[in-house]
Amino acid sequence: MYSNGEKSMSNESHDSIVISLPCSSLSTITSFFDHEVSVPWLYLGKDYFKKSWLEKKLGSKYFLIDIAKLLDQVAKDIRNDHVSWIDELNKINGQNIDWWFASISSRNIYCSNLFQFCCYLEVLKRLWIDQGIRPRLLFVESVGLSKVIQKWAFNKGIITYVINQHILLLKRISNCFYLIMRYVNFIIALIVKWLAAFITRLGSIPNQGQGDLFAIIDTFIHENSLSEDGSFKDRYYPHLHEYLGERGLYSMIHPVLHGFRFNYFSIYQRMRRSKSHFIIPEDYLGILDYLWIISHPLRVLRTEVVMVRFREHDLENITNEEKWITACSGLQAALIYRLFIKLGRSDMRPKIIINWYENQVIDKALIAGARKAFPRAKIIGAQMFIHSPNHLNLFPCQSEVNASIIPDMLLETSEYQCNVAASFCKNITCRPAAALRYAHLFTDMRVDVAEFDASVVNILILLPFDVAESIEMLDVIKKAIYYLEENIKFIIKIHPDNSPEFLLKFFGAHGFPPQFEIFYGSLPEALQSASMVISSNSSSMVEAAVYGLPIIFLSQQTVLNQNLLTNMMKHTKIVMECFSVSDLIVAIKKYIFLSKEEKKEYISIGKNIRDIFFTEINEETMKAFIDQDITSIANEENNNYVSGKVI
Repeated sequence: MYSNGEKSMSNESHDSIVISLPCSSLSTITSFFDHEVSVPWLYLGKDYFKKSWLEKKLGSKYFLIDIAKLLDQVAKDIRNDHVSWIDELNKINGQNIDWWFASISSRNIYCSNLFQFCCYLEVLKRLWIDQGIRPRLLFVESVGLSKVIQKWAFNKGIITYVINQHILLLKRISNCFYLIMRYVNFIIALIVKWLAAFITRLGSIPNQGQGDLFAIIDTFIHENSLSEDGSFKDRYYPHLHEYLGERGLYSMIHPVLHGFRFNYFSIYQRMRRSKSHFIIPEDYLGILDYLWIISHPLRVLRTEVVMVRFREHDLENITNEEKWITACSGLQAALIYRLFIKLGRSDMRPKIIINWYENQVIDKALIAGARKAFPRAKIIGAQMFIHSPNHLNLFPCQSEVNASIIPDMLLETSEYQCNVAASFCKNITCRPAAALRYAHLFTDMRVDVAEFDASVVNILILLPFDVAESIEMLDVIKKAIYYLEENIKFIIKIHPDNSPEFLLKFFGAHGFPPQFEIFYGSLPEALQSASMVISSNSSSMVEAAVYGLPIIFLSQQTVLNQNLLTNMMKHTKIVMECFSVSDLIVAIKKYIFLSKEEKKEYISIGKNIRDIFFTEINEETMKAFIDQDITSIANEENNNYVSGKVI
């Protein structure tokens, strides 16, 4: 039974739920509970700011159910089922190339909410049935999710009251507006980049190749990647470009620009004058390519997605909403696909293509395009990072193997990482290679435990790239400060893609705790002076563990966690997982009072973690990047592109 009524629930059965999107006026909601003594409620969404505001406004009568630990357990329990479900959708819908560039197939939790919402639904089910804690009030950020919850409740005989219908309408309108704005921004960026490429091409001297093309290297380009004279510093492949150059192996760089908004002229100038050879898409794409690219969202919206149920849920409302919100998410992928098709018509004949492989839609596009353009080239997927279990797109799945949109070979930072990468698919070729970004872990290790014994305890905070997650993390730490010793200083290391302004803006001039201090140096420098580390969804925590530093992983309350050391939890005491302020206080106090023997033991544990996760850089381990003797995957099945069967 669904209802929009605005009456008190005092006489209703407790088998009822009020559902609302976050709103500024709570009077309609609170009128339902006028005669209630205590009202348990849930926030099913990723917006920490809205959740915190609601918690303050509702007051003590309404208690927020803590689902942090349950959400983490649910993600572990349903992960395999979710990947299998996506596999089924891929098999049904994957004949269309645009399917692979859209968010539903991506499994990327930073572009798609599907896995997050599936976890929310399982959390609600367990609270209601298994644990007996029944929320009376739900705030959800998604109209689609609210409808799926209503269907689930109806099947369970639970009465739902969906209120503030005008907010649902406004949400739909805002979703359409968001889609239009993303589309317009992409079109403007296309025009600005074309103009920047055209202007910088005038009078520039073409960068001539130095022999036969050996490799195309796919990498991200940031503002600080190129100096004014064009000197290129690749933070994703340090040492690799020098290694190729020393061996006379000529390479070209496929740049994926990140963080420039509409300021492209300067970076195009620097790419033009660089001694490194960059593939600038605008030099190759034509009008028909651009028409195909910009029509991608229209094709996505017009495509009827064939659905199957996930566990007991019909997720059609969520996937339809997802399709509308993220229809523009594949525009860059469509551009890369067309670019590589055009590169195949040039005189380029690379022997290998090295793809920075996060298995995002842009990677699928590159591989699909490269398979058509360069059927003889070997595609290497470089995963020079640590995998997090909930970051699902990092792991290839079977349907992607069958569609020939994964590399011929994966390179991982260690043998252990090869096994992790094959979590959802066993028939992929993988080799350990030099852990390019982690060279300092083999040279800058701490060996003197006296460095831990400073009069002031420095706790290093490693922030993730997501701003909201960073704020939530610091807010929890701020609450814990009042229960800790005065000689503790919290050193904040901001993610390299962010700047300190967002912290100062949130905390304000007077709200920034005196115990907080922003650190502007490098990560190795920060690790040298730290006594322990607090992290949340940051890969740097693994590097800190290698240094022998105790790691406190601070879980998010309603967001999927990215604990990269989760598989180490049972085997080492160097890591503690915290789900609340009280957990955090206990962990900090434990690690403050470590003995010298324990600190020495932690340094030894750190070396073991290093050997598990990372491979040292040397002549032998670098060969993996240029070795062309790559075994094909699944023989004929994975070589379908040769006979034109690639999508």
